[in-house]
Amino acid sequence: MQLSKLKVIKYAEANNNCAAAHKFVVNEKQVQEWRKSKAALEKMPKSMKARHTRIAFFPELEKELCDFVRTLTKWIHCHMSCNSSTCYADAFHSCIGLFS
Repeated sequence: MQLSKLKVIKYAEANNNCAAAHKFVVNEKQVQEWRKSKAALEKMPKSMKARHTRIAFFPELEKELCDFVRTLTKWIHCHMSCNSSTCYADAFHSCIGLFS
């Protein structure tokens, strides 16, 4: 289910914050914050509703970390056919070696 803040707000208004948090698997405090900012969210263009404004403190490090996680995830998905726990350990160590 795609999370829409306005959907969560509408559900919370019809029921309550706790029920909305449970149904949409978000924190109840987040539902409260979204309800407080409902007017601003309704005025905002659809592409801006995520409201991500944080600037990276270490952009190079964050990029390297994202690349690492993507590579590790792809590598593990490629080797999911092997059921041995040692195979997973070998896959992880091999992937770590890519970044050494």
